[in-house]
Amino acid sequence: MSNIVSIEGLWLTLDSQAGPVDILRGIDLEILSGESVSITGPSGAGKTSLMMIIGGLERPTGGTVHVAGQLLNDQDEDTLARYRRDNIGIVFQSFHLIPTMSALENVAIPLELAGVPEAFDRASVELKTVGLEHRVDHYPGQLSGGEQQRVALARAMVTKPNLILADEPTGNLDGDNSVRIMELLFDLCEINKTTLVLITHQLELAERCGRNVKLSDGVITANSAGDLTP
Repeated sequence: MSNIVSIEGLWLTLDSQAGPVDILRGIDLEILSGESVSITGPSGAGKTSLMMIIGGLERPTGGTVHVAGQLLNDQDEDTLARYRRDNIGIVFQSFHLIPTMSALENVAIPLELAGVPEAFDRASVELKTVGLEHRVDHYPGQLSGGEQQRVALARAMVTKPNLILADEPTGNLDGDNSVRIMELLFDLCEINKTTLVLITHQLELAERCGRNVKLSDGVITANSAGDLTP
């Protein structure tokens, strides 16, 4: 299997009032196409920053980042937007739905931006896949937290991306909804052969992935499959 993500010598340094802060410090990481990888570690370890760089939403300070055969370093914003549109689905903790648009319109957005003529038909199918065919005309404010995250998941999957990036996707949900969302996420990734990178604090979710990458203070401290018990 080929690598969908290849990162070498990755650094991210951000300015602060106290001076430059090294968020990521010399990360080397490879992720195979179709693999599921959890990223764990304490708050401030650099997990979300790493995801943002893979998603083309943050620019690295040093090193090289190849995703889906593309070198992301120094790409302009238009190129990075096309890269995300064509390759990446992102699921955030706080849903990030557009409140003035219906569930159907929220899911159709990525397809409309890509100029897909059957955008609403495909969005409708994806909402049915996540069990929300009866909620297509509802707005985010009319949906529960679990339903909003299912809309967000449908939006992330509707373009059939090569890679799903999920940042604490159950962080704002209760226990029952957390279970439903994660079952959907793992099932859809398996069905579509989609690579999954999951940021989570939950050990039981991390253990469902084929491999765990542990970060601490901007460096990888473990990169292995199997039991994650300390």
